[in-house]
Amino acid sequence: MNFSVLRGADTPWGTAFATQLAGQHRHLILLGKHDDALQVLNGEIQRQYPVHVHHYAVDETLMSSIVTVCDHINMNFEVDLLVHYRELCDNRKLTDYRIKELDQKLKTDYLASLLFTHQLLPNLLLHADARILEYAVSTYGEETSFEKLTSYTPGGFTESCLHPGTDFFQGLFRF
Repeated sequence: MNFSVLRGADTPWGTAFATQLAGQHRHLILLGKHDDALQVLNGEIQRQYPVHVHHYAVDETLMSSIVTVCDHINMNFEVDLLVHYRELCDNRKLTDYRIKELDQKLKTDYLASLLFTHQLLPNLLLHADARILEYAVSTYGEETSFEKLTSYTPGGFTESCLHPGTDFFQGLFRF
């Protein structure tokens, strides 16, 4: 039985993603920061869909936490889909961060994806059709956020966005 590992499942976008996967009869391993939210989501999905669901709270700022949960997954499950999710929605200037906040942001937004991929890759490679999906949601609540970004780049700032259509999930899930 193959499982899909979903990081950030305890966020609104992660919850929507988990629900879409469950609707396609994908068995799930939900990962996130908040065990209570994961437990509620686990129960909701199991009531609505005929799938197996497991959940684990992970502190993505600690490599040991990532390694521990990945070791458990590798020993107990077959994984053919790894979904990385992160929210990039901070409108603060780089100079407004304390170094510890910046360290945690870098670990959760960037390093954790690499560590999860590294640890789960041997499991994923056992499946011919295994996939790794990386998606990030970037929301800027104010118009000046792009001005803040351009203030750090003397040559200007360019943003590229891929928009797969009005129904994001319909175009994304083709197994």
